[in-house]
Amino acid sequence: GQIALVTKSGTNQWHGDGRFFHRHEGLNANEWFNKKNELLGSLPNTPPLYRYNYVGYQVGGPIVKNRLFFFWSQEFYRQLVPSGGTTQFYTPTALERQGDFSQSINGDGTPILISGPGITNNKIDPTQLSSAQQAVFAQVEKIFSLFPLPNVSGFGPNQNYNYSNSFSAHAPRREDILRVDYQLNSKNRLYGRWIHNAETDTAPFENFPGPFGIFACSSAINFKGGCTQNHPGWNVSVNLVTTITPTILNELSVGPSHTLSVAESVNGNVSRGANGINLQLLYPLSPDQSIPDMSFNGLTNTNFAG
Repeated sequence: GQIALVTKSGTNQWHGDGRFFHRHEGLNANEWFNKKNELLGSLPNTPPLYRYNYVGYQVGGPIVKNRLFFFWSQEFYRQLVPSGGTTQFYTPTALERQGDFSQSINGDGTPILISGPGITNNKIDPTQLSSAQQAVFAQVEKIFSLFPLPNVSGFGPNQNYNYSNSFSAHAPRREDILRVDYQLNSKNRLYGRWIHNAETDTAPFENFPGPFGIFACSSAINFKGGCTQNHPGWNVSVNLVTTITPTILNELSVGPSHTLSVAESVNGNVSRGANGINLQLLYPLSPDQSIPDMSFNGLTNTNFAG
């Protein structure tokens, strides 16, 4: 099968309209998992931010009656909408960030036991470490401090996370459409169309796959300022419809399109320099490059950030 969509065109009469649509989270019910975790954390039952404002208008009419027509449309979207579902994962506790695992438990409820140089009573004592180890310990503390603190109680056999959130992101968008039709003669009608789209998303970093599925903005660390993604695009087309016989038509259409998606951090907020991270690595990095990736595993029934 085939589906054909046709852009509106101007006519011998002037026509136009305007429209407005508004949506607000105050009219929404809370998402089930978000509500559950807010109540567990003794937080207000507050649905994710969802503000959708849409304004548009269009106008069309004759330039030369019976021969030349135009149609013009603009749409503006101002959106603050959920950028994904409810995010849930295990994040280091305040004590664990200091090297203190005396209160830490596995996902099955059993205590976590650590051992090694400088460890006493399940606590890392930095004063018992070498100077090189102390430098690494201080850098890991800095990296841990970037992770969000736990905000949900109940981690254990019946719950594999201690952090939950539902994020919203700004997604303003604009679309312009211009179409001009020219009746060459009784058998040939020509039109040209230009479409322009522009969208700039500003979203918080989120756990994989990232806000709106933007992999480049995927992180358990919610860096200040978030990340942006720009979506510029345009299309130009020319179309000629020819009546060969009363029962045979020929349509010729040609035109290029261009679209682009660019995701990047805001003011270098993911860089080593911006976060004061100079942890020594096997392959040295400059201060403007991203902080080292960290992954966690080894515990049962624990949903670490992916």
